[in-house]
Amino acid sequence: MEYFLTIIAVIAASAAAIWGESLLTKKDSPFWGLLIPCSLFLVNIITFLVMLSSKSPAKKLFLVFFAIYIVVAASVVAFIFFRIRYAKYVSEDTRRRNRVLAARRAEAENQKRLLDQLRGFICPESFVDVQAQREIVIMSKAGQTNEEIAKQTTLDIKEIEAIVASFKRYVARIDSEEGSADIILSPAQQEEIVVNIINSIPTEHGISTEEYWTKNSVRNLASAILGMNVSTRIMSAYLRHWDIAVPTNKTIKARRENPVVANWLVGEFEDIRVKCKDEGGEIIWIYTLKPDAVHDISKNIPVNSTLLMAVTNDGFARFKFYASNEKAIFTKFTNSLVSSASCKYFAVVNENFDEYMDELGRVSIRALSDRIEFFKAI
Repeated sequence: MEYFLTIIAVIAASAAAIWGESLLTKKDSPFWGLLIPCSLFLVNIITFLVMLSSKSPAKKLFLVFFAIYIVVAASVVAFIFFRIRYAKYVSEDTRRRNRVLAARRAEAENQKRLLDQLRGFICPESFVDVQAQREIVIMSKAGQTNEEIAKQTTLDIKEIEAIVASFKRYVARIDSEEGSADIILSPAQQEEIVVNIINSIPTEHGISTEEYWTKNSVRNLASAILGMNVSTRIMSAYLRHWDIAVPTNKTIKARRENPVVANWLVGEFEDIRVKCKDEGGEIIWIYTLKPDAVHDISKNIPVNSTLLMAVTNDGFARFKFYASNEKAIFTKFTNSLVSSASCKYFAVVNENFDEYMDELGRVSIRALSDRIEFFKAI
């Protein structure tokens, strides 16, 4: 009977250890793994004490089994203890790895969001290459200061500040043009668009009935070339980047601060403005630009070419390139303007006024007087 009880006790201890371990792996709390073996261990201790208190001749044998059982029980407890410690380590390590993975996912999402924003970003005030502008923004978003970026790129810090500030403004004013795309044009795509602007007119592409270019007709041209609806915002940015744009507000403000110009504005120009209002006309400002190059694609600009541009007070621009050997360019540009005019224009000519008036001649000026009237700017 004593042998049988001893064997049962040892088997029960082993079974309790196995059962406790299986429960430990299924439960978050180690209590469930310790409850069963500890309970059985207590029952077996009581059993052995009862056996030892008897006068059985096999008492010494019981003592040997009891010593073995103590070692087994201690091993089970130690095993469970280290198993708990290991489970705690694994849990902490899992949480740590999850935190690292979550941080990496957040970083990847932020990087993807930044790249999506950069997809249509271009700083029109900067003559730095578009790809270089994107790299500067990425460096800034990575935490580098403008001074550090300037040292790495060897660019002037004011250039860096202008690009970073332009990106902030760009993100703040991103529109929601349905179906339109903000994209960075490749050099080849830029070249194709600019070549068409210089060497053709919108009517040749069937995108407009006018013989001059506007921001919208250039946008339509780009959309046709790229096979997607390019956004107005990105097209405006590229026109300014190419130097095919109206003077900036900063340039206009600086010019108006000149005392001579300021006096002209409150004097002669005020008379022009009043007359225009009385006749229901519209004021346009005509600029003559001689670009030696279009930035990033300078080979596309013919030598000594001329760009004529007419700009309304609200910034709507019409423009056309003319070759160096082309004659009567102002006459052609004027005719193209008045052919689509919905009212009389009061044109303030900023450059070459006397030369252009001589080109038109008194007869033409008189014939056009009911559709356009010219004034010399200061």
